[in-house]
Amino acid sequence: MKASASSLFEGEFVANVETINVSSMTYYRLKLGAYQNQANAAADCDRLKQRQINCIVSHYTQQPLK
Repeated sequence: MKASASSLFEGEFVANVETINVSSMTYYRLKLGAYQNQANAAADCDRLKQRQINCIVSHYTQQPLK
């Protein structure tokens, strides 16, 4: 992801990886942030989608919900 959208990974950013097991499969969720406003996050999400990388904009927390 970093190679295909390198401009989104310049400077400092917060990253959080959550793992979950569902039906014996392990899934990973990567959360990047934090953004000062939703519009900036949505713009970067659109840039990722242009590179065929799925994303959604949501409220960011450094602690995964349990």
